[in-house]
This record gives sequence, structure tokens and C-alpha cells, in this order.
Amino acid sequence: MSYEYKTVIDTDGYLADRCVLVIDGVLQHFELKDGQELIDFYADGTTVKPKWNGTTWEETATTDEIKKHNEIIKIP
Repeated sequence: MSYEYKTVIDTDGYLADRCVLVIDGVLQHFELKDGQELIDFYADGTTVKPKWNGTTWEETATTDEIKKHNEIIKIP
């Protein structure tokens, strides 16, 4: 039995779900919506509004969005 963890992105490359389980090639407890796709790369959580560009994750959040995010999770 082979287990894999995948990331789900939408049609624009934005993160839809960070981690879904795939066992023997079958998606577990998750159903892809139209336009969503699985990728092998996992967003590591260092971005506020991650977008997959086909090669790497990019930060697309504005400075204000990042500031608000940091205030919520209390990063000094």
C-alpha cells in the first residue's frame, strides 16, 4: 500500500487544500471540484496567500494582508 500527501490548487494556482491523502492512487476523503488539481508539492506555511506558478510557491498577499495575518497569530 502506497501513501502520498498532495496539495490541491485551483485553476488560478491558488491553494485550495494544503494536504490531502492519496492511497494507492486514490484520493481519500476529498473530492476535487471542477478546475482543481493535485500537485506533488506542499506549501510549507511560510506564505499568507500562496500561489503555485508551475514551479514554486509565490507570496501574493499584500503588505496589509501580511500585517493583519501576523497580528492574528502574534508574530513579533
